[in-house]
Amino acid sequence: MTNEEYMKKTIFTLALLFSAITVFAQDSSCAVGLQLGFSQNIYRCNQPGNDALSKTNLNGFKVGAVFEGTIIKGFGAYIALNYSYGGGTTKWAKLPNQESLYPQYRSRYDLHAIELACDWQYKFAIAQNTYIILYTGPSIQCNLSLHETEWEKTFEGETKGKTIQVIGDRNSEDLAKTYKRINACWGVGAGFQYDRYYIRGGYDFGLVNPYVIKNFDEIGKEPLLTRGRQDQWAIKLGIYLWESDN
Repeated sequence: MTNEEYMKKTIFTLALLFSAITVFAQDSSCAVGLQLGFSQNIYRCNQPGNDALSKTNLNGFKVGAVFEGTIIKGFGAYIALNYSYGGGTTKWAKLPNQESLYPQYRSRYDLHAIELACDWQYKFAIAQNTYIILYTGPSIQCNLSLHETEWEKTFEGETKGKTIQVIGDRNSEDLAKTYKRINACWGVGAGFQYDRYYIRGGYDFGLVNPYVIKNFDEIGKEPLLTRGRQDQWAIKLGIYLWESDN
């Protein structure tokens, strides 16, 4: 199955799930709100030394709209449409087998993405209007852009190089720096809610290999492996602006 086929089938499944939850929620309760929090995207390559992006974490924020539907007492679903940003800079490093201290190089990455997450959750009531939340579920992340800016350091100082788009470009001259646009994840997490306010934190495990090229051996003598995943974790604060209790 291609990456595009996988994306279409997953989005279709999430759309059906959203519709079913909406129908069920009409006979129970639902809420709509907003959330904002810290997020971190992590590219995990099975041979990190050969991939600059996997040497740094992309720290940023996540903001979005949420819909919550309770199907039966305590059990329901939580759907979020988020925009997220993450940025990070690798450490200064010399080229392989380079004897002199300079020049050294590093890269700055900036990631912009949107995501649709659908979590099954259970709320444990511990006091009046106070809950502990446990949840798990899938999400689809569409990486709108991932830019790399190269920097060089010599005896004279630092020099900023060109900025290039390294995602979704299958015609790039350097396929080793090209990553897929779509990522599917499965997440687990926990949270706390008091009245209309909540905090949720969780980890999403990437299910799709993020590297476009399938065999790095074709572009170099060193056996560079291509398997990996794009993970993320986040801590979000939210508020429900509208609630219905039927």
